[in-house]
Amino acid sequence: MRWISFLIILCVVMVSSAPAQETSVEKIEQFASQYGRSASFKYEDLKGSPYLDEAFESGEIKLRNGETVELDLRLNIYDDELEFETTQGIRVFTVPEKMSRIILGRSEYVFFGSSDLPQESSGFFKVIAGEECLLLLKHRITYIPSVGAGAYEPATEAELRKEPDTYYLAISGEIPVKLKRKKKFILELIPSHEEEISRYMKEKKISLYKTNDLIELVDFINATN
Repeated sequence: MRWISFLIILCVVMVSSAPAQETSVEKIEQFASQYGRSASFKYEDLKGSPYLDEAFESGEIKLRNGETVELDLRLNIYDDELEFETTQGIRVFTVPEKMSRIILGRSEYVFFGSSDLPQESSGFFKVIAGEECLLLLKHRITYIPSVGAGAYEPATEAELRKEPDTYYLAISGEIPVKLKRKKKFILELIPSHEEEISRYMKEKKISLYKTNDLIELVDFINATN
């Protein structure tokens, strides 16, 4: 009798959860028709990958209008595009400027972009720390063209090569600025709190070459605002 009762309860749970799953799929398809286009996969024949990770991860897109959608995501670093999975195939998010933030796996990303921004200051950035003052990380992939064989060198095929990540700072939603490992750079970026920041960096012996120190400094800057 206990097994029968258990099976009945299990069936009820499965049936009751089906509409919710269907609604979720419908929401993703509606989201795709409004904000997505088909992915081109134009780099399949190249050595290397344009992606941060080839596999899709569970994630969440938060739009500036307050809408939130949970779906499977992956980041195309080379093209600075966000891809998501639907029942109709893989789609590219076409209006990243309408996004406030995204959650990709365990990481959070923000997007900066407009026709006026230089390429290095636009695109998707990983949030390392902060709120008003953000410590950001920019992933980079470079296209390396093929080279024909020379007298003493073999031919090389074209490839997409991952480069070292780069740190940026963004103040109050302004354009991200590539981090310079100089105290003067930090103080000029936030002149309104120059004395407090200078004193803090000296007392805590902050090194701009250490990630933990950068996080500590950014947390302090946010606390002063």
